[in-house]
Amino acid sequence: MLADTYVEHLRRELSAFEAELDGDLNASVPGCPGWNVETLVSHVGQVHRSALLNLHAGPGAELNLDRGPAPTDVDTLIPWYLEGAERLVTTLEATDPDEHRPNWAGAPTSLWYFRRMAQVMGVHRWDIQSAHGHAEPIDATLAADGIDEVGELFTGRIDPAALGGNRTIHLHATDEGLGDAGEWVFTLGDDEITFVHAHDKGDVAARATASDLLLMLWNRVARGATETFGDEALLDRFLDELSGI
Repeated sequence: MLADTYVEHLRRELSAFEAELDGDLNASVPGCPGWNVETLVSHVGQVHRSALLNLHAGPGAELNLDRGPAPTDVDTLIPWYLEGAERLVTTLEATDPDEHRPNWAGAPTSLWYFRRMAQVMGVHRWDIQSAHGHAEPIDATLAADGIDEVGELFTGRIDPAALGGNRTIHLHATDEGLGDAGEWVFTLGDDEITFVHAHDKGDVAARATASDLLLMLWNRVARGATETFGDEALLDRFLDELSGI
């Protein structure tokens, strides 16, 4: 996905997130146990500022993980969040996506931040809407890219031995228009977990919209939201391992 497209997705997700800030800030966030909306806003604002620190650091700089504290007063928290969100968009628009910026994944270019921020906001926009009882699905193209990102960035944190090794998981998005980009086969090898886009039989298969598949991977919706075939216990173990990273 191009940088400009990520920014378009990011703007839409930020706008939808902002629309929820007039709602109940004490409402519980179902996908983030123990959090309310105020906690979620604080967290997202800190994520934005962490990205800003490193986007402004320039090529070759050391990674800075200091997010800094979020305001504890609600009347200060919302303006603080809004200011950071707007600065994030304008900073990304002024950043060359082919130029290096420090990041925790060791990615060679700042395009990593364009993608990560769009993906963060897709899931957390769903979170805040869910807290208020009307969550809308994540855009299918963005969600499919998010499943790619899980395979590229996050499954590497799982010990394949915990899943038995030499097994396969097939995810199949039901959205029209995704084509090959809407199917994934994750191979749980002895030493690593890899994936390819393919229509192939796995030891277990889960079929749903790209949004529900991504939200399942991020422990937001239960496996029951998908149509599942095969070794359901394998999928459960895979999801349990992902939820622990």
